[in-house]
Amino acid sequence: MAFDLSTARPVDEPKSGGFDLSTARPVEIPADEGPTAWQETKAVAGDLGEHAMNVLGELAAAANRSVVDFVDFIGPDTANAILRLSGSDKQMPTLRGAMADTGIEGGFMAPGTARDAVQGAGNAVGVAAGMVPVARGAGKAGSLVADFLGVGSTKAAEVPASMARELALKRATGDVSTARHTLDAAGNVVPDQAAKKVIKQGFDEGFVAMIKASPPKAREKMTAMIDIVEQGKQNFRKGQEYRPLDIAGESVLNRVKVVREANRAAGNRLDHVAKSLKGQGVDVSPAVDGFLGDLENMGVKFSPSEGKVTFQGSDLEGVTGPQRVIKNVLQRMLNTKAPDAYDVHRMKRFIDEQVTYGKNARGLGGKTEGILKSLRHNLDGLLDEAFPAYNQVNTQYAETRGALDALQDVAGKKMDFTGENADKAIGTLTRRLLSNA
Repeated sequence: MAFDLSTARPVDEPKSGGFDLSTARPVEIPADEGPTAWQETKAVAGDLGEHAMNVLGELAAAANRSVVDFVDFIGPDTANAILRLSGSDKQMPTLRGAMADTGIEGGFMAPGTARDAVQGAGNAVGVAAGMVPVARGAGKAGSLVADFLGVGSTKAAEVPASMARELALKRATGDVSTARHTLDAAGNVVPDQAAKKVIKQGFDEGFVAMIKASPPKAREKMTAMIDIVEQGKQNFRKGQEYRPLDIAGESVLNRVKVVREANRAAGNRLDHVAKSLKGQGVDVSPAVDGFLGDLENMGVKFSPSEGKVTFQGSDLEGVTGPQRVIKNVLQRMLNTKAPDAYDVHRMKRFIDEQVTYGKNARGLGGKTEGILKSLRHNLDGLLDEAFPAYNQVNTQYAETRGALDALQDVAGKKMDFTGENADKAIGTLTRRLLSNA
C-alpha cells in the first residue's frame, strides 16, 4: 500500500495500535502564581497622592520586568530544558515567579496610553539601573514607603555614600564606587590597597570594579588570558600560536558541547518515542495537499496514477538540483507502504537530509527549499497534535537544535564546532564580533 497522491490519503486505514500515553510522563512545571492586580490603593501619609504612588509602582514594575526577563532568559530556561531532557520532574523557579508577590507584574495603573508610556520609561530604567523598589502594598505601608522612595514626605530618603558602597560590594554589582574598597572578614568596608595600586598605575576604576565583581570562574579565565599575553612577550612563536581569546573560545565551546549533548539525548528519546508510534494512524492529507498545491503553483505537473512528474514550463525547468530533490520526496511518498505515524516521523528526517545535502552539494535554495520545509513543518505539526508524548520530546529537541543552528548561522557554515581547533576558531570569531568586523 502507499500514499494515494490523487487523494492525499493512505490507501488502507492503518491498524489501530495501542500506543499507551500512560507510559509517557510529561514534566509538570508548577505554574507561577501571578500576583493579582493592585485594585485599591489607600491614602499615603504626607503629600504623596494616590496617583503618584500608582505611577511610581508601574514605573518600577516595568523596570524590574526588563531585568528579570533577561535573567530568566539566560538562566532558568536553559537549565530547565536540560532537566526535562534528563527526565527530571523538578524545575528551577524563574526569577519572575519568585518575585511575583513584589508587584513585578504591575497592574497599578488602568490600561491605556498613560500606562504604556510609564511602562516604556520603566523598561529604560531597568536597563540602566537594575532592580527598582516596587510600591506593592504601599497603601498599607503609609509614610514608610514614601520615605523609602524619597518622595511625598517631609524629608526625602538619603542613602549615605558609605552605605551605598557597602551594599554594592555585598551584591557584587561592579559599581565604580567599589573600586578602591573591599569587605573584610567581618563584612566591613575597608580600603583595597591592591586595587589602589592598580588604579594608580593607570587602570580605569570602572574596569577594576568590574574585575572585582566578577565570579571566581571568570577571574580564573581572565588570569589565564593575562598569562598568555605575558608568555607571548617572552616567546614570539608562542604568542602567535596561543592567543588570549582562545580562552574565551574554550568557554563558548564548553557551552556548545553541553547543548549539543542535550540535543543528542533529545534526538535519541524522540526516536524511541517515534518507534512506539508504529501502527498508529495519522491523517497526512492536509500536509500532502499543501505540498502538491505548492508544486502546482510553481508549474510542476505531477500524475499520481503514473507516478510521473514534469518540470517542463515550470519555475524549475533546467534546474537539476531542485528537480532531483522533488523527485526523491515524491518517490519516497509513493514507495511508503501504509504510512503510519512512525513513517511520517521518518519522512521528516528524510526531508532534513534532502534539504541539507541539496544545499551543500547541488545549490538547493529559494522556493524549493521553502516548500520542502513547509511540508516538514506541517507533518511535524500533525504528529505533535496527535501524540502529546511525541510533542513533548520533539519540543525539547527543537529548542536545542534551534540554539545550535542560531550559533552556526553567526559563525558561518564553514565553522566546525567539533573540530580539533574549534576553541581557537571560536576565539577568532569572538574577536571578529567584538571588533564589529
